[in-house]
Amino acid sequence: ITETLSEGLVQDEATLSRYYGIISRESRLLEHSVLQIIELSKLQDHRMQFPRTAVPPEEIFVPLQKMFSSRCEDIGITFRIDDTIWKLPPLYTNAERISQLITILLDNAIKFVADDGTISISATTKYAQATIRVSDNGRGITKEDLPHIFERFYKTTVDNPTGSGLGLAIAKAIATG
Repeated sequence: ITETLSEGLVQDEATLSRYYGIISRESRLLEHSVLQIIELSKLQDHRMQFPRTAVPPEEIFVPLQKMFSSRCEDIGITFRIDDTIWKLPPLYTNAERISQLITILLDNAIKFVADDGTISISATTKYAQATIRVSDNGRGITKEDLPHIFERFYKTTVDNPTGSGLGLAIAKAIATG
């Protein structure tokens, strides 16, 4: 597209505008991918430290609820946060990173949930640990894909034209970091 534009082969204003929009969108996607690669490299090299503090669950889940409730509503998906989340004690974590991790999981759930589907977040506690669960009623992960989903750049065999294949690798690095 840039060659076509630089050679002056397009004169029509509507086509020019469309081409510039494509270049802009692709540039943003490329920038996002580069930033994800850099972040993942830092996470995997353990160069990023996450200061942890006691965080009330509302601090993490209310912003997620606001963001994903409206997104899901717009596309006809039910989004639920179970009462078990609101009953959690303060979490000793890094609020920014745990929000990032859950956002990655929710973004993936939105990509693969069934039409008119449901996405939910719930929690269980055992001893001093909380387990947060993001679930949906999508088709699930195939046996062939399951061993690879946390590898960088891996995309499932299910047709998925969006994404860089870095999200779940970043989520794993955050969870294990």
